[in-house]
Amino acid sequence: MKEGQPNKLLGRLEAKDADEDINGQIRFEITDESPFKVDPITGEVSTKYALDFERQKVHYVVVTAKDNAQDARIATATMTIAVEDIPDTEPMFNSFTYEVTIPENAPSMKVAKVEVGKSGWDLI
Repeated sequence: MKEGQPNKLLGRLEAKDADEDINGQIRFEITDESPFKVDPITGEVSTKYALDFERQKVHYVVVTAKDNAQDARIATATMTIAVEDIPDTEPMFNSFTYEVTIPENAPSMKVAKVEVGKSGWDLI
């Protein structure tokens, strides 16, 4: 999932129980400390707040499914969620125009180095 998306729906959990009636109904849980939340009935998992790639690239989330029987049965699974980095700021060139001279019929070569903010890109 891309970073910076609060309340982003990631998907829906599914679990089955052979019990009938209310005993077969399943509820889902994720710990309160997690940056993710789950709807206990539908199993929809989403972010609580915007995630930051630079802070944590991968999250491991333990999900619990529990039936409604008096002697409840519980199952757990671990979700692995990778956070995709998106540019935090757009690059800014130090000059509006750049001019270079390239020899005619020159092979592929570096022709200029353009500084962009604090990092530089080589133009080929």
